[in-house]
Amino acid sequence: MKKTLLILSIFCAGLTFSFAQDPGVKFYRGETLITAPIIEVVYDPIVDVVSASFMVKNETDSALNVQCARFVLANAGEDATNSFCWGNCYSPFVDTSEVVYLNSQASSEFISDFYPGGVDGMTLIKYVFFYPSPDGENVELNSIQVKFVTTRVGVKDNPQVIARAPYPSPASSFIKASLNLPAQGNVKVTLRNMLGTVVSTQQVDRQGDISTDVSMLPNGIYVYTVLVSDRPVYSKKVIVNH
Repeated sequence: MKKTLLILSIFCAGLTFSFAQDPGVKFYRGETLITAPIIEVVYDPIVDVVSASFMVKNETDSALNVQCARFVLANAGEDATNSFCWGNCYSPFVDTSEVVYLNSQASSEFISDFYPGGVDGMTLIKYVFFYPSPDGENVELNSIQVKFVTTRVGVKDNPQVIARAPYPSPASSFIKASLNLPAQGNVKVTLRNMLGTVVSTQQVDRQGDISTDVSMLPNGIYVYTVLVSDRPVYSKKVIVNH
């Protein structure tokens, strides 16, 4: 691996990288090689989560231990968060994956998850895949950027949907809100954790105050979503802290 290195090195977010002369890994969707440096995903700000997925393929003649480092280059807003899955699924607070072992010519699926939180704008994330050398010199094998973008205005503060936004945040026992919905369709409220798993679902009335029990949920960040006839009409990030 040392023979493939250039002299150039960079230091970023606590990690130092040297560059391989030839990409050790490449990115595919199905059988198609991704040649563009940026994958662009257009999203609706009222959805809970939107994802971009691709395969990471070891194109060397040897097995590789590979890690991924995440760098958020631009963020749509404080209510927007992101995470990724590769080998394991990580929380939004984790920037570097554990080692993934890739045999020669083997592939492993990578998923970039974005949680809009009702925010309109653009989030740009760079993922660097690198070989953690035993001598402490990380060798960058390749990198790719994922852009989540929308030109549509979110509805997180739409008075025709929500009369009072979810509160308090942080919450320890209950999250309360007031709805102001037209008299059409079934209404429910969901909470999703940062891995996209629904941890709470309740049927609610279209008008008036609602209360969601979070006393048994682990501390963390959740996405609070109001759905009408299973279509999201309101979404906001909330925090549970006991």
